Amino acid sequence: MYNLISGYLEDYIEIKLFKNIINRFRSNIRMYSLGNLRNFDTTIIEKFLFYTKKTSRKGSRHSQPVSIADPKYAQLIKDVKELVSNFSYKN
Repeated sequence: MYNLISGYLEDYIEIKLFKNIINRFRSNIRMYSLGNLRNFDTTIIEKFLFYTKKTSRKGSRHSQPVSIADPKYAQLIKDVKELVSNFSYKN
């Protein structure tokens, strides 16, 4: 589940925050889309950083140099509720 959360957050950043001008599968920035950032709102960045630090070490999408405790179900439920309240969006 934390792997899905990590992917969702990356997708959110690519589509909602950076207005689809960058993404993982393009080698360059979509220069003609830069105008989409005119009303760039940075307030979500602090929430994103906090949530990423809180959840990213619980998945297996990226290497983990230090072993970590397995996530608990109750914590997962809490994290998903926070995800929905802070980052719910429709594409």
